[in-house]
Amino acid sequence: MEFLTPHLLWGLLALPLLWGLIFLSYKRRVFFSELFGARKPLSYIYRFLIVGVALSLLVLSSSRPYYDSETFEVKSEGRDIMVVFDISHSMLARDLSPNRLIFAKRKLFDFIETVKLRNPGDRIGLVLFAGSSFLYAPFTSDYGALHTFSRSIDSNLISHQGTALQEAILLSLEVFKELQADKPLLLVFTDGEDPDLHVENLAAGLKSLKAEIAILGFGTVDGAKIPTSHGRFLIGPDNTPVETVLKESQLKEIAEISGGLYLRAGLTLNDIEAVYNLFNETKVDPSQSSVTTFTNYRELSAYLSMIVVVLLITILLLRQREALLLLLILFSSPELLSAKPAPSPF
Repeated sequence: MEFLTPHLLWGLLALPLLWGLIFLSYKRRVFFSELFGARKPLSYIYRFLIVGVALSLLVLSSSRPYYDSETFEVKSEGRDIMVVFDISHSMLARDLSPNRLIFAKRKLFDFIETVKLRNPGDRIGLVLFAGSSFLYAPFTSDYGALHTFSRSIDSNLISHQGTALQEAILLSLEVFKELQADKPLLLVFTDGEDPDLHVENLAAGLKSLKAEIAILGFGTVDGAKIPTSHGRFLIGPDNTPVETVLKESQLKEIAEISGGLYLRAGLTLNDIEAVYNLFNETKVDPSQSSVTTFTNYRELSAYLSMIVVVLLITILLLRQREALLLLLILFSSPELLSAKPAPSPF
């Protein structure tokens, strides 16, 4: 027999002290019984013994003993998809409701849910960019964690403002290079305002890695002013409010030259469906599959806890006050009554 939490066995060292307290309590009860001429309470011995045994079993149960284990492997196959997400101040424009950034975050949520339902083996990563870019979330198929990351996306995560779209895409390609991906998949969320964008160079980099790119444009061609945190609008060098518009021409050119897809983000899921269908044409690279090992332990904690419950009922029938203490100890650790398998990936 082995233990999953053997350090809790140190609690057995406290049992002699508890047994001593139980013995002193017994002697005190015997003394007063003899003092008043009552019959010696022989049943106290059995009650206190039951309390001591029950506490010992609780310590053993908390250490999670097990007598056997079974190891199995789960193989997951999927594609790696990098989402390149624009968090520049221009994404705060309100030509989309409530603004471009929040609208894009909702689209990201829809995309994650679509992948989760259609092919849960696909892994998604996040690169954020404004005036600079960084890897915000590595590739993972933990879609709950991805939702947590996406909810915390904010325009203040990068202090250096601007729209370094080309830098962000090249950073994503570097990540794919390190993973030796057979066919990188990129999904870009942006309004396209990058004055330093060199479409030809960027398209050449995408083609060299056989990357598949899909771009969702956020905003309108009519444009809108960029609000600030003070309830005003961003002022340009000419002391007039800055107008930001969706640069569709650049984004369309990138998609056309690299053989990708450009769509303007809309209210329906048609754009997300089109992106997923494009990526779904890419076959899964067997070299990108991963194997996770789990171990299922056959624990004895539930059986020990059942014995403790039986002892507790016995004490209650004997009307012993120590049952209250045991009851508090037992139900303050409800996990002792469960025998859930403990998956331990390694």
